[in-house]
Amino acid sequence: MNVNLKDVNCYSNDLTTLDISKNVNLQYLAYDLNYLTIMDMSKNINLRGLRCENSLVSTLNVNNNVNLEWLYYSDNQLTTLDVSKNTNLQSLHCKNNDLSLFLNLTKNTKLNKIEISGNSTLQTVFVWQNPLPQGVTLTKDAAATLVVPKSTSATPFITTFSSGYYTFDTTGAIINLTKSPSNNGTLKVTANSNPTVVGALPNGIITLAQERYWSFSGGLTGLKYDLILDLSLLEGITDFSTLKVLQRFSSNASWYVMSNTIEYHEPYIVIKDVTTFGDFAIGGDANNPSLPIVEETRKNVVPTVYGISQNYPNPFNPTTTITYQIPTNTFVTLKVYDILGKEITTLVYKEMKAGSYTVNFDASQLSGGMYFYKLTAGNFSEVKKMMVLK
Repeated sequence: MNVNLKDVNCYSNDLTTLDISKNVNLQYLAYDLNYLTIMDMSKNINLRGLRCENSLVSTLNVNNNVNLEWLYYSDNQLTTLDVSKNTNLQSLHCKNNDLSLFLNLTKNTKLNKIEISGNSTLQTVFVWQNPLPQGVTLTKDAAATLVVPKSTSATPFITTFSSGYYTFDTTGAIINLTKSPSNNGTLKVTANSNPTVVGALPNGIITLAQERYWSFSGGLTGLKYDLILDLSLLEGITDFSTLKVLQRFSSNASWYVMSNTIEYHEPYIVIKDVTTFGDFAIGGDANNPSLPIVEETRKNVVPTVYGISQNYPNPFNPTTTITYQIPTNTFVTLKVYDILGKEITTLVYKEMKAGSYTVNFDASQLSGGMYFYKLTAGNFSEVKKMMVLK
């Protein structure tokens, strides 16, 4: 076993696998013109140069290669590339791949050559400054825009004048703040694993991704943002375009399916026009039966805040589900109104104990159109819209 190898060249073979996990002293590796699809360099911590061009690689892990100085990966099938840990990187060649939506180079301040043309779906390249420093050469497609994020911290301070992109360090979450908040405050973002479940999963959701979910906390209000989540760490996805995004108010609350417009740019998912914070997770219905389901379940946990979720599904015909929570024993009403404010029906009208509840609403006797539902519990009230299709 050649564990002391420092330089390996393996051109024009028919390799479909290559195990170099024991070659911890490896510094340079070149393996162009092969049939490899996945390369994990996590054990090769001394690697300084990596080249694999004109191959079939779709997944590349260089997160532990902090000494990496040059990376040549043109003419492959990469959809995402994480070089956030490669702060010594000087030359990046990643032409003619399938990079999707974003490439984050904010940590790679030593780069002097960047070649990323031929990635037709790449829209935004995050950089540490724009224009790039003198001496840095860049080759890209015209559609790819250079953007300096407002912050790369996982705990940025956001003001009433803030807008633009925030990349939150290595959490895999990005927001594009399109409407400034009405107050100043610090937003804290964390990436976690194994989300708990209070009660049951939402109607139709049979699996919940356990590799990663995201928590956003802070007292900011009145804002609007697009949320971008990197799902490249998730396993078992069968149909990316049918994944559901779930939100909850806190760890003591039930999950509900977000009804916002969702854009799918594998491995990124974009949730448009979000106005609240909380926890966000990825769920699967019957189209994604292999998505690992979370094993830990928390039931009968008392919520800490009042809240009512967006009904699911929405739009709907003829039935939908509404989930709400109350942190104390109180009298609760849940009513449905038409677009003129006329009361249509009362779904809940009684004293209730603290907890999370789900109500089914049947609109088979109603005309199609916009309706409103209002939860009143103690001094709390909230109204949401729903759409009936006919």
